[in-house]
Amino acid sequence: MKKINYYSYSAIFAIVFLLILSKIIFIPVTHDEMSTATNYIRFSCWQIMMNPDTWPDNHILNTLFVKLFVSLFGLNQVVIRLPNLLSFVVYAIAVFRINKTALKENSIWFIPTSLLFVGYPYLLDFFGLCRGYGMATALTTLSVSYLLSGFLSAKNRDMWFSYSISILASYANFSLLIFLVANTIITWFYFYLKSSGHLKQLIRPTVIIAITFLLYLALIANPIFKIANANRFMYLPSYNMFTGTTISFVILCILVVYFICIFIRLKKDEFKISFVKILIFVPSSLVLLTIFVAIIQCILLKTPSPRGRTALFFFPLIMTSFVCLLALVPIIKRKIIFYFIAFLISSSCVFNVAYTYSLKYTIQWRYDENTFDVLNYLEAKKQPDDTIILKTDWHFFPSFYFYSYIGKTPWLTLRYYDKNIEINTDAEYYYVFSKSYKTLEPKFEPVYKVSEDRWLLRKRTVAIQDTSKNSINQNE
Repeated sequence: MKKINYYSYSAIFAIVFLLILSKIIFIPVTHDEMSTATNYIRFSCWQIMMNPDTWPDNHILNTLFVKLFVSLFGLNQVVIRLPNLLSFVVYAIAVFRINKTALKENSIWFIPTSLLFVGYPYLLDFFGLCRGYGMATALTTLSVSYLLSGFLSAKNRDMWFSYSISILASYANFSLLIFLVANTIITWFYFYLKSSGHLKQLIRPTVIIAITFLLYLALIANPIFKIANANRFMYLPSYNMFTGTTISFVILCILVVYFICIFIRLKKDEFKISFVKILIFVPSSLVLLTIFVAIIQCILLKTPSPRGRTALFFFPLIMTSFVCLLALVPIIKRKIIFYFIAFLISSSCVFNVAYTYSLKYTIQWRYDENTFDVLNYLEAKKQPDDTIILKTDWHFFPSFYFYSYIGKTPWLTLRYYDKNIEINTDAEYYYVFSKSYKTLEPKFEPVYKVSEDRWLLRKRTVAIQDTSKNSINQNE
């Protein structure tokens, strides 16, 4: 059973790796990838670390790796996405460590839980994009794996690994600072338990944790203040699950009661924790403490709560808690019941990926899936030695700009975007959402409906009567 688990695990992650690789090769660069690939990597390493502007688009660790890879292999869509593809390998190692630590190597839950970690297509997308979210999630998972093994084996080395990797995770994306704080508290608590009340044994790890944490805060203070002073955090989704006073108070009360109960229980047992207690305490405390820190951050700093791609790191935290709970389930004689449950979990994950995961687009930026279709159409229509002038809706511009920037479309002149639809542009072609056609209809006509809501328009030879305004602000 052990070998079957190992071989099956390797096959699962190899298949997912190939799926991600295929998306890296064949899916156009998306809206949010462009700034890293064409702007941030032009700066020096120190300028990248200090954030050269006031926008939160510079995911520092990812940008540094992209800069390195581009310097080695050149600038193209595959190279800029390689750091996150390699992050998936880190993710695979981390998931293996979690399963091996919490479960027996011949456990019937080994493969189902492995599939759970790769059963979320939205997360898988980010391992094939030039953003910091996939890298941050992979490092979070690796940090959790060492935190769990450190508690179970009482290895200080694993705890330091976990703490150090959590710093790297937050450097890949600042949304994970709340995870870093939670990990720091739990790491310190581990050394507190191990000291058995002898304060002298606690001084050294406390000093190391405090100094490294403060040094890291000093490193990221400049980029954080730049973003905060420009109020760029508000550029993120404004909805905040923690801003309601009543909701926040209730959640905080529940979390405080939870940690008080944990402390009382540990004190009653003279701070001696067993294998079972570790499997319950470590992952659940990490999840709840991260939520607790997030609530405090939202209340005090008025920042949006983690959601969507900024909350992806919660997925491995929650999955780890589920794995640890399964590890505590006693296997009764009638194993057929557990095999059936394992089959249901596995088949549900496979079905979810098969049904939801697409090799043609990413879930977050699906509107960029037709960039190559439009470029191929325009190239086929152009005359020899002719130049085509194209203007696009601002959503589409970054994807087209990347290929113009790297010299893949020398025959194309791309007009710079604004957030208005301009009917008086000198562009021959206009690529917009279909809802904008009504504004452009007097001077443009559809020539290629690449999808139901994305149309390529061409300037009419004779304009029809203009019954609309010259421009429309799409933000209104």
